[in-house]
Order: sequence, then C-alpha cells, then structure tokens
Amino acid sequence: NFRVQFIKGKFSRDGNEHVEFYISTNPGEDYKPLVKVASGGELSRLMLAIKSAFSRKEGKTSIVFDEVDTGV
Repeated sequence: NFRVQFIKGKFSRDGNEHVEFYISTNPGEDYKPLVKVASGGELSRLMLAIKSAFSRKEGKTSIVFDEVDTGV
C-alpha cells in the first residue's frame, strides 16, 4: 500500500508544502516513510515505474536508467 502526505510549512518561492511518501509492505503493518524503508535499488525501481507510467503522457520515447534492474 502506498500513501502520499502533503505537509504545510513556511511559505517560500517554492510554495508552502512538501510531499512525503509512505509505504506499508505487509498487510496490517503501519505506514512508514518510503525514504527510511526502501533501499536504493527499490527506490530506483519505483522511479522506473513512475517514469514509465508518465512517459507516454510526456511524449518521451526513451528513458535511460543505470543499474535499475539490480536485485530484480
């Protein structure tokens, strides 16, 4: 399971909130910050999935990742 949380902060030129991603890797388990739970390889594969999902909408025909398949 995956959850996105918007956190309001002090207003700056970039806005007044930031986003944190949370994940629950097992049924019944609490959500934990993705940045603390996922390894570098898992984060790379998540980015591959997100970029692949949006690539058609953005009109991209190629996406290059380095060693994204490690551990698959």
